[in-house]
Amino acid sequence: MQALSNYGLNIGIAFQLTDDALDYSSTEEEFGKQVGQDLIEGKMTLPLFYSIQDASSNEKKKAKEILNKDEFGDDELSFILEIVKKYKGVDKTTQSAKSFIVKAKDSISVIPPSKYNKSLNSLADFIVNRRN
Repeated sequence: MQALSNYGLNIGIAFQLTDDALDYSSTEEEFGKQVGQDLIEGKMTLPLFYSIQDASSNEKKKAKEILNKDEFGDDELSFILEIVKKYKGVDKTTQSAKSFIVKAKDSISVIPPSKYNKSLNSLADFIVNRRN
């Protein structure tokens, strides 16, 4: 029971992190929602956090000014998207998601090899490799 609980927790975190990364890296056609939608809704997700953390002082200042607004325009959205791209926020978030997948797989290593174990491992791999 504990192994499956740990698996579920870790795969859930990996799923959310992958979703957050896709919000910045996918197209509207692939993802089914506008790129940067979380940002537009005022959600501070890990790709943005990583990127602002690494940004220059001037970039941080401008990003914070934009993020403190209730609404922002296309140029401001583009600036934030560029920061996330420049500082590899998506890549860093994807790496974090992969580390949670490793934890998920490790947690079920106590389950004897079977089609169920194989399916759980396949699901874990799918989570971080999905495009939408």
